[in-house]
Amino acid sequence: MEKHSRHLVADRPLPEDFDNYLPWACFQLSVDATVIITRTFQSQYLRTSTERQKTKASGKTKVASETLSEPESLTGGADIGSGFAKGINMLQKPVYIETTYNDFLHLVQIKFLKNTEIPRTVMKIIGFILPYQKTLTTLVINSGLTAGVIHEIERFLPTTNITEVCLDGTTLVEANYHILLNKGIIKYLSLSKCKINDAVVKNIAAKLIPPCAASKSLSALNLATNRITDVGAKHIANLLRYNRHLTYLNLSDNMITDDGVSKIFDMLLEFPLTDRETVERNKNRMKYLRAKKQLILKNIQGVQMDDFDKKSKRKATKPALSKKKEKVHSLSIVGRSLTDIEQHHWDKAGVIAEGILGPFDDPFGADHTETRENKVYCFGNNKLAYLNLAYNNLTYSSLKRLRDVVMTQNILRRSPHGLINVRIEGNYLPEACTELEMIDNILEAGLASYKRPSEVNKKKVVSSKNSSKPS
Repeated sequence: MEKHSRHLVADRPLPEDFDNYLPWACFQLSVDATVIITRTFQSQYLRTSTERQKTKASGKTKVASETLSEPESLTGGADIGSGFAKGINMLQKPVYIETTYNDFLHLVQIKFLKNTEIPRTVMKIIGFILPYQKTLTTLVINSGLTAGVIHEIERFLPTTNITEVCLDGTTLVEANYHILLNKGIIKYLSLSKCKINDAVVKNIAAKLIPPCAASKSLSALNLATNRITDVGAKHIANLLRYNRHLTYLNLSDNMITDDGVSKIFDMLLEFPLTDRETVERNKNRMKYLRAKKQLILKNIQGVQMDDFDKKSKRKATKPALSKKKEKVHSLSIVGRSLTDIEQHHWDKAGVIAEGILGPFDDPFGADHTETRENKVYCFGNNKLAYLNLAYNNLTYSSLKRLRDVVMTQNILRRSPHGLINVRIEGNYLPEACTELEMIDNILEAGLASYKRPSEVNKKKVVSSKNSSKPS
């Protein structure tokens, strides 16, 4: 009996082995689900993608049906002992997971594909395993999502290195997607085809406005193919008023009209600050200066001690000087006032403090505003670089507004530049006109200024008069 127990312990998988540990743990905890894992590899995705591009370039219309890998379906029985293998009940609800590994056999992506419902307990167990998966960065779920599973993801995100979450095609009655932004962990969030309405957009936008944590972490947001109207577009415009970290925004295939998109464009151009915003900006500035001063006072003694130690070492290693030279040297030291020495230490401590706090970061700071006739004006959001408005309900008036935006941003020549890629196909726009040509030329010039020549040939603005929305 003792020998048999030792054998089971020896065969027990470790949390580092995700593909075997998860099915084993679910079995041990009597989870009402059978976890089926398929293993794939990153290099095979890249190879298949390259082959498809070559096939397309050669003019062939038929793509060879080649699998990305030789799938290894794992239910846990093969590697964990005969007792576990016999105990698996294949009549339980299956949970399909695809894991992707890099060339070093490190887990980089987890996908939940074609599931009816993902048990919350399974996600809790995954939350225990993920701290051991240091290279995992991406989580994908396309079906079977529940409000409880969203809560579990929100809980374990801070203990992982996951920065990309894709929930395309999932629908929730609660639509509590916004809680994923509570901790400011995610950099890329995709919620395409999730039947998101204006109320859900409002909750998401609220999480992306400073001082919320996600306002400084999320750089890409995909809300394509949802039910967003002009009301939701106004919520998006409000977050763009304050957020200076979001660079990619996809609003394609929604129900936005000229009225809604004009609110978005307003935030990309100059706009006046309200009295409240001016007061808040000044408060934030004073708060930053107080915090910086406290750090300076905390570090200045250390700076003085470092300078004293350096001078002591130099004095110990310096050869004896003649009396005349020593007198001149002493006079040069005495000639420096105590105030100068203190200012020198204060400046050095200030550099240390700013390194800890970072520079003063406010969308309405001095670098982003100017005062005219006692009124403060913001130059507009110049951080958003990619904007997809394809397949909405836009007309020629929106095209003219877009021309004004790209022309103004080009004239100001701020850093970052602003919009460099805009998609507007599938709207009620002319196939060719002066405005389209101007926009395309300006965006192409702006895109060429970036240090990625491979992207210069990408299409920037496309319009089609008779295009219809995708089904």
